[in-house]
Amino acid sequence: MKKRMAVYICCMSILCVLIAGQSRVTAQEVSKEGTTQEVSGEETTQEETAAAGSTMTESTDRILANGLFSVTMPEEVEGLYVGLIDDRSIFICDKKSREEGAPGMVFEISAKEPTEEYCYIPSLKKYGELTSSDGTIYDMTFRKPTDAQASYKDGKRSETYDKLLDSGVQVMGTIAGTKGGFYTAGAGIKGEDLYQDVLKKYVTAINEKWNSALLEEEGMSPAYELIGKIYGEAALDRICYAYSDLTDEGVEELLVGEIPDGEQVFKIYDIYTIKEHKPVHVLSGWNENWYVAGELYLYNVYRGLNGEEYWSVHSPDYSIVYEKTKGYSNGMDIFVIDPSRNEDQPWFFYNGPDNWKNVSREEYEERYNRIVKVKEIEPKPLSELADDR
Repeated sequence: MKKRMAVYICCMSILCVLIAGQSRVTAQEVSKEGTTQEVSGEETTQEETAAAGSTMTESTDRILANGLFSVTMPEEVEGLYVGLIDDRSIFICDKKSREEGAPGMVFEISAKEPTEEYCYIPSLKKYGELTSSDGTIYDMTFRKPTDAQASYKDGKRSETYDKLLDSGVQVMGTIAGTKGGFYTAGAGIKGEDLYQDVLKKYVTAINEKWNSALLEEEGMSPAYELIGKIYGEAALDRICYAYSDLTDEGVEELLVGEIPDGEQVFKIYDIYTIKEHKPVHVLSGWNENWYVAGELYLYNVYRGLNGEEYWSVHSPDYSIVYEKTKGYSNGMDIFVIDPSRNEDQPWFFYNGPDNWKNVSREEYEERYNRIVKVKEIEPKPLSELADDR
């Protein structure tokens, strides 16, 4: 048990280190009225997000455009906003808030290179991809402001602010390429478009009966060797995959694992995400140590041979994204059932070395049920992919 616990704590330490319909559109002709002028970037909070020394353009036109893309504001919000425009971003600000001396940022639409660590930015989500005239591919993203960037007079949001915020998704639907570029809505987001080559490798591994050493060499969990030995040709029916946006950045992750007999939870042995438009393997487990996707958190589960069970709670943003980490965590909140520590009362909360709290079953279940909420995911067997080959 001590050896297993040491392995588990080691895994947790490594985890904390790692924790680290499409259509082309072009600029539309829309009648518009408004004004456009140059503004000193140093005067705005929004400028702080742009390159130092760059100049932003202020506009109240319905069509707002830079050298990469344009957006069209809805008629019903005309006169309520000010657009601040730089080379890659368009910031929509509440005109009333700005007149009252507040930054008033409502949302930002940006073309970001995939090498940028934009996952450090809260509430940012990808909606599609923009291909510029020189062939460069940008992620088109939507972001709500920080409190400092929004700032309302007397801490209250105006009605016009909320109306502009409600128009955000509609505005994203009007993105168009400029100067020969084009925008593809929904590109680079759905798992079925991103991970097919990865899944084909899993089918090959099962059919060719790869051993654990080869599986690990290829960046895959060794768990599939045992599944293959137990179920033989039926292993492809046992091993499942699913897509889910665990990090809430708009791009789905790939989850590979199994649903054992008598259980309903999808045990995830491998997790992939996208970095620079390519799949990256970020987390791996095995038969006794796997992952479960939650509504708010990612759970790392260890289940030993002597009835001990550990559920470790992590932020998906912190745990999944490898070098794309957002750099913060919800901590290591670990739920433990371990009869070897107390046979009569085996329920514990664990918060670090030598920090065990033995609790009653009622207290354990109340906290566990409040924090551990499994995400509804419908995995599909790998055999479906094999049949399509």
